Amino acid sequence: MTWVHLPIWSLYRRIDRSGRPDLPLLSVYRDHGVVLREGRDDNYNKPGADLSRYKVVAKGDLVINKMKTWQGSLGVSAFEGIVSPAYFVANRIGDVDDRFMHHLLRSRPLIAEYGARSKGIRPAQWDLSWDEFASIKVRLPNTATQRAIADYLDTETSRIDTLITKKRRMIELLDERWEAWLRNVLRSTTYPVLPLKRKWRVIDCKHRTPTYVDDGYPVMSPGDVTPGRLDLSRAHRFVDEADFRDLAGGSRRAQRGDIIYSRNASIGIASYVDTHAPFTMGQDVCLITSDDMDQLYLMYVLNSIGVDQLEVQKVGSTFSRVNIAQILELDIPVPDPESQRSLSSRFDRAALRLSKARTLLNQQIDRLAERRQSLITAAVTSELIVPADHG
Repeated sequence: MTWVHLPIWSLYRRIDRSGRPDLPLLSVYRDHGVVLREGRDDNYNKPGADLSRYKVVAKGDLVINKMKTWQGSLGVSAFEGIVSPAYFVANRIGDVDDRFMHHLLRSRPLIAEYGARSKGIRPAQWDLSWDEFASIKVRLPNTATQRAIADYLDTETSRIDTLITKKRRMIELLDERWEAWLRNVLRSTTYPVLPLKRKWRVIDCKHRTPTYVDDGYPVMSPGDVTPGRLDLSRAHRFVDEADFRDLAGGSRRAQRGDIIYSRNASIGIASYVDTHAPFTMGQDVCLITSDDMDQLYLMYVLNSIGVDQLEVQKVGSTFSRVNIAQILELDIPVPDPESQRSLSSRFDRAALRLSKARTLLNQQIDRLAERRQSLITAAVTSELIVPADHG
């Protein structure tokens, strides 16, 4: 069988159509390609106010996130809709199968090619021009073989995706069981319940926007704060020495054993500082500390029944930011410090078991995803002979 090399520009032509704000919003995902945005809770990019400028996508059009093409954020759309004006949209002009091209253009060798041709100071700012993308040559069999390969890959990748979905659901169930257990333990105690302000101090961030630099002291913003131990590697903003000394000066300098608390984004999320490494708080982040209480215990309380209290306050309200007064009034079960430490150790042991189970499941998911990508790459590059009967 003969496979031919053709440049992408001979298969797709870039187009710019707009003026259809009535069409559904679409998103481009690295793992899925082009999907309907409605109903998804994992897209935090807010659409613009003027959707009339959004680009129109027809079924079979190629959609490319030019800033993340190097990650595989592109795909042939199975939907009609609109996408961000920053994306490339191209319609098919070559005699190719849409499903085959979707798999081919998202295969490992081509994703590596996009990365090599992208320009920018660092990966987060890489940009792939249309001319660079369109000049890439791809290797194609005849359309009948393309359809056969697409049929095979649709079947096999669907099986893998089903397994991945089951593994992810298992992780969700583990998290649900953990959260229910933690709440049950804390609610079944007979310890006195006191406002947080009776035993802990809350220190707010400095309310100014610093000058961010490419490398320096980490700034922990609300989106960087996650339940559990503080993870400085999540920081995506940095400041220089002068800004650090100002922002983290005096009582705002977090010490090991303190809590960093997010007042925005995912409201009411607490991270326990388990490091001496220097960092500073971003806007809408505060520090919680005490001279004699166990902050690790408080972290578990805040991330469970503390969150519940804030959710009750949100009912019928539009607030998306927790103010300091609300934090100070949170009801906290307060045993003696020794009992706090005993409970936090118990919670840590349970959290460690959960972490090990989640790690194992995530490793299995990664292996399945790797199998999926290897299968696609082998099929679209003729390394794998697609069986005649693959139903």
